[in-house]
Amino acid sequence: MGQKANTNSLRLPFVSKLALNNSFSGVESSEMLKERLSISNHLTTFFEKRKFLVKETFFQVHKEKSSLLIFSSFFELKIRKIIKRKNIRSSRSFLFGARKFLSTFSSFGYFSSKRLFLQNLNKISLNYQKTIFEKETKKIRTNLSAFKKEKFFEPAISLFCLLNTLKGNGILFSKFIAFFFKIYHKSRKKSNKFKYFLTKFIQSINSSNKNLKGMKIIIRGRFNRSDRSKKLLFEKGSLPTQTFKAPLGYYLTHLSTSFGVFGIHVWVFD
Repeated sequence: MGQKANTNSLRLPFVSKLALNNSFSGVESSEMLKERLSISNHLTTFFEKRKFLVKETFFQVHKEKSSLLIFSSFFELKIRKIIKRKNIRSSRSFLFGARKFLSTFSSFGYFSSKRLFLQNLNKISLNYQKTIFEKETKKIRTNLSAFKKEKFFEPAISLFCLLNTLKGNGILFSKFIAFFFKIYHKSRKKSNKFKYFLTKFIQSINSSNKNLKGMKIIIRGRFNRSDRSKKLLFEKGSLPTQTFKAPLGYYLTHLSTSFGVFGIHVWVFD
């Protein structure tokens, strides 16, 4: 028998948002793809070091690297207890860091003009909480009132509005799980509380949302320094994994901890 292919790999997002149609003169497509992937990784590391979860990054280059246009949408984790006071940055310091970040593109050969467009998804979620999903947010706050004092409560509420409205936000949810699981994985009591929160969160999302038909989360790794890797499953609703016609989104985030590397898989069917 031949080797079986993993069907989940076919659902991974392709590299279609790198604007490969604008090719350079005298540069091979493989070198251009390598350069643009390195720039996109540079973008994500810049934001995630400052506790911003990046949804997507897009940039467009004109001919002969005359000008560079960068677009990035991010979700801010407003956690004052976790982040030290030295790492809390105001808008002015963030703009200074953005200017410093744009200056680093000279190492890639972009010495000309650069434009940076940022989309803050927190503002979008706050607008939806006050207007469209006012009743739903009150309902999910009452369902999750036991976790009101926890650090992951407020970011989860704003992610609830984003998952209900915009598509492709499952990558933010997988990065959200990875961020807090890395903090709580050493303490068994805190990690169990976070796992219990995930079960309640998925149940409340599917009960209050008509657009989101199903969600599935798998966390795979060596829990509590066990010899073999195990997996945790959180599932609610229906997930048609046998067809490509269904709008099923699959997102994967790798997390390196002191116990090893964990894989966080998220399926969203909306």
